[in-house]
Amino acid sequence: GWMTNVCLLPLAGVSHGLDMACRHLARPGDVVLVEAPTYFLAGSILRQAGLKLVPVLTGEDGIDVDALDAFLQQPDAPRPKLLYTIPIHNNPAGTTIPLHKRQQLIRLAHRYGFTVIADEVYQLLSFPDAPSPPPPMKEVERQLIQRSRLSGPILNNARRISETAAAEQDGATSGSNSSNGGSSERHDDSNNMILNDGGSSQQQPPEGRISCSASGSGIRSSVVSLGSFSKIMAPGLRLGWMEASPPLLQALRADGVLGSGGSIAPLASGIAHSCLQMGLLQQQLQEVVRPRLQQNCTALCKTLQRELPQCRFHQPQGGYFVWLELPKQVCSGELLKLATQRHKVGFVPGRACHGAPHMARFSFSFYEAHELQEGVQRFAAALREYLDGARPT
Repeated sequence: GWMTNVCLLPLAGVSHGLDMACRHLARPGDVVLVEAPTYFLAGSILRQAGLKLVPVLTGEDGIDVDALDAFLQQPDAPRPKLLYTIPIHNNPAGTTIPLHKRQQLIRLAHRYGFTVIADEVYQLLSFPDAPSPPPPMKEVERQLIQRSRLSGPILNNARRISETAAAEQDGATSGSNSSNGGSSERHDDSNNMILNDGGSSQQQPPEGRISCSASGSGIRSSVVSLGSFSKIMAPGLRLGWMEASPPLLQALRADGVLGSGGSIAPLASGIAHSCLQMGLLQQQLQEVVRPRLQQNCTALCKTLQRELPQCRFHQPQGGYFVWLELPKQVCSGELLKLATQRHKVGFVPGRACHGAPHMARFSFSFYEAHELQEGVQRFAAALREYLDGARPT
């Protein structure tokens, strides 16, 4: 029981969910922390929401949470509203955040009042021989709440108080002033706390913003999880889900796009529902999807080791991708042009994923094992030419 239907909302894919979360949990100009590297299309979605992207350091097990903690403690650090992460079998890096770092990250979210948007589309795609993955981020938060290991946002930070006062002053209007002092009724919800039930009054979320409190816990939920049937059933479905607190989902269900036509993707939803009821999805994952991905990944990694001994990579335990480190002098963007022009092979260059210019993302989810082997051989030929001085025309 990681989920209940009360906490789920169908989506037209995870990109749809990311867009909705940004629009309902943040305003244009707010800061979103983003892993570097990250999913190469996430940046455009975040920027279209008017958010300011601030990169976060990562390592062999995902986000460097200690570095993030130190960054947030700096007096002049930006105040994030959101943090976007792919915590398991990361796209593109293939890394997974271990349980203790997930707990640490969620504590930071509660301490500093930001929401973690966890893109967990690869949660069910660990290879058959891989260790059991850590629980999803929403489940980790639930466990911490049940054990009383979380508290609300910091309230006594002088900088935050002064910034909140300044924001209230800037946003005050004659129609929203209080009678006793003319201060604005709008509040910065980084200081918004939902108290335990028992007669205590609750601060209300600011105008246009959603307070996603954990039902019955008295603690503001700081995790929104996104999942996708497109990754585990069929890409053409374009069907995903959001797991979040009931107050947030209630607000999202009032979204005009969701209301139009009665629901999102009714045909795809009906197909997924039938597959779940009949047990076909679990059978597909266990007998087809996971073994096939592991087979493809093994073929790709063995060929990389043989053909490109000068390159380094972390062999993933699931997901879709290998993140390849090329020699430092290589610009993968230039190499991509050379590889496509002369050898008819492609990949995603590091800069597109907000990574280093000498990195490259390889996907093993679509092609057959022998095609992946041929693709690496073509790539190796292009790299040799590049290192010998060849450049794209």
